[in-house]
Amino acid sequence: MKLYREYLARHELADIQVAQHVDQGTLFFRGQNADGNTIWRMLYIQFQCDHHHPGTYRFSWMQPTHDGRGRQGVFSAIQNYDDPPQVEWDQYEDYIYGLVKKPPEGMKVVRNQAEIILCAWEMFVFAHDSELARYANKESLFRSLDTDLSIVDRHQSYQEIMFDIERNMSNYFSVWSRDMMNYIRKYCHWLADMCDNG
Repeated sequence: MKLYREYLARHELADIQVAQHVDQGTLFFRGQNADGNTIWRMLYIQFQCDHHHPGTYRFSWMQPTHDGRGRQGVFSAIQNYDDPPQVEWDQYEDYIYGLVKKPPEGMKVVRNQAEIILCAWEMFVFAHDSELARYANKESLFRSLDTDLSIVDRHQSYQEIMFDIERNMSNYFSVWSRDMMNYIRKYCHWLADMCDNG
């Protein structure tokens, strides 16, 4: 148990949100644009250590690039956010508390683990749209993206298509397992909870 959790439990304090340090962290947002199409944002946090300074946190807002493989990459930076890209260590907590009060307009944070995986999968498909449509198992692909289905059914279809991609499209599987799974592993669940309660 982390020290602050032990303190909160010992003093019977509940529902107190604490900004946590991360070396690297991610947070996904999902929403719809004016045309009704799904849009995504990813917040990427990276701590930059300096041996002569306490360190800074770098915040990058990104969005998936449609058919971006081979051009710009899976994600491209969003330049029009007015947030500072770098925050000093002593301003981190205030920045986090400000962030949870104003998430991207019209978007909701993605919370539970199955939805996090499916959101990452949606962004991956968006970024590799043409190739996946050409070579992947289309039925499993479409079912994995069908928001009218339950999370359980979508996740099962995602697992089927992943098996197919691993066998037949190993270069795409390596991008998924190296990049996208890394974003999932570094997901800031504590920050998602703060956004819901902010």
